[in-house]
Amino acid sequence: MLGQLRLRAAIGSSLTFALILVAASAGASSDPDERWLWDTSQKDSFGIIFQESSELIAQPLTLNGEEAGASGGVGFHKCLSVLDPKCKDVIKYIYFFYLPQCESPSSINCIEGFWAIDKSGKRIEGVRYGQVPTTPAIPYTNVGAPSLPTGSVPQLYRLPGLNHGGGSDLYSINAQVKGGDRGKDANGVWQFGREGIFEAGIYPVTIKEGAYGDTGLFNNALDNRSCAHAGDGKCSMRESFPSDARFGLKVRLGWRANGWIHGRINEPVATFDVSASGSNQVSVVSLEAKPVKVPTFSVTMPKTDLPAELRRLYLEGGSKDDPRIWGRGGISTTLGRSLSGDVINSITYEPNVANGIDELAIWLALGKEKAVAAPTYWSFKLRSAWDQCTTTNSKLSAVLGTNATTYLDGPPVFNAETQTLDYRVSAPHSMPDGIKTVGTYDLVIDASVARCIYGFSNAPVSASISVVGENGENRVAATTVRERDGWIYLSASGFTFSSPTLRVKLSQETVAASKPTEVAKKSIVCTKMSKVAAGKKLMTKRVTAENPKCPKGFKKR
Repeated sequence: MLGQLRLRAAIGSSLTFALILVAASAGASSDPDERWLWDTSQKDSFGIIFQESSELIAQPLTLNGEEAGASGGVGFHKCLSVLDPKCKDVIKYIYFFYLPQCESPSSINCIEGFWAIDKSGKRIEGVRYGQVPTTPAIPYTNVGAPSLPTGSVPQLYRLPGLNHGGGSDLYSINAQVKGGDRGKDANGVWQFGREGIFEAGIYPVTIKEGAYGDTGLFNNALDNRSCAHAGDGKCSMRESFPSDARFGLKVRLGWRANGWIHGRINEPVATFDVSASGSNQVSVVSLEAKPVKVPTFSVTMPKTDLPAELRRLYLEGGSKDDPRIWGRGGISTTLGRSLSGDVINSITYEPNVANGIDELAIWLALGKEKAVAAPTYWSFKLRSAWDQCTTTNSKLSAVLGTNATTYLDGPPVFNAETQTLDYRVSAPHSMPDGIKTVGTYDLVIDASVARCIYGFSNAPVSASISVVGENGENRVAATTVRERDGWIYLSASGFTFSSPTLRVKLSQETVAASKPTEVAKKSIVCTKMSKVAAGKKLMTKRVTAENPKCPKGFKKR
């Protein structure tokens, strides 16, 4: 499915890993950590930062067209449709849109419901309030390409009575779909698949007015990096979450999304249903969970103070057009200034490779193992199936959540030696206030998928979870394991960092095949008088059986 898309997009709960020749400092002390920004004003310094991806709040509704330049370069256009004159030479399309509210029971690619459970256990239903921006700057249509999916911008909802840190009950639902074309058909019409890459986030917001340009279009007079979205002179300013509340989101997607969910969530409960819409499938995904605090880590120092090993890794051997930092495992790079001090280089990581975790390990000691901010997130991404066990599963296979700064967004790795599912996470040892960073990890896995991975029978499965430190030692953690309604729930909390491995062990008792019980047999002697030439003769016969009986004509002696 997704592999058929002509698209290379960042999948997963992406970690932003930026290296720049600047200084880093926190924002205004009165602002919540959700609005913490890296100060890039100081020169002649080298900095590194690990923080959550901003793609959900920085990507506008858009149809991007890629055009091959005459010199071999690539140009990009923001197209109003595939018939847009400026996009006539486009060779590939990538689209981004956000889910609007469902208008009818038959609507697809839409938000069916949003709710919260407050600390008293009361359920509060979300009420749609509007959207920001009211009018998208570059909306696209599917004119000329009927199969091109379309959508909207992030939606605003009220949760009456559930006020967040900004004193409002307003929340932005950024539920994003991204995908690409499948080329042109025989008639020259661009074709697009129904399936896409889906991710969603909930952001407590207050509405601020001013000279805010559109998110991602660089037409703003006011800094909109702290906005969940912006445009039309409005900013959905991010605020902190209310405490002790759970949040839920239910969406309808226009394809069979039978993979798994991972993200910034705690104690998740998910449901998944597939129905038909004509000849097409529709997935209904529902997720309820607690938000989590995610440590942001940053180090900045004068270039002259950079340790020799790090200078060798990041500065030496590079050039303006080919800086060494590009090879440190990132999947995309933004070049703004040169290594001499005139440019900013940034690398965005997908956490499904180990580089993000390994890079963080290099810098933790220099940053005194302390986070610079700890914003709270409620977000998740939907990944496609990853192996035969999940591909053949017709429903959601697993849900995974953690608050670690870096983590692998792929499925847990099966360790054949220990017969465990291993999952690496990493974060600084302490939070900005100096308190130890306390980790959370949740894995909810379909019991049939677990049985498939391990080759188990349908007999009950037992499980355990442990936290193993970098040196192989067991970390203290509170763990819970249970199986309910066809799901195995595993969670670990209270463990500390820097880079532990979460190890899930599933097992099943082998029941020896019972041997049939041998029944004692009895023997009897049967007799019969038989005529012979000389007269009569007594004939005898021994019969052995569970319930022996004499043959016809014989009598038991």
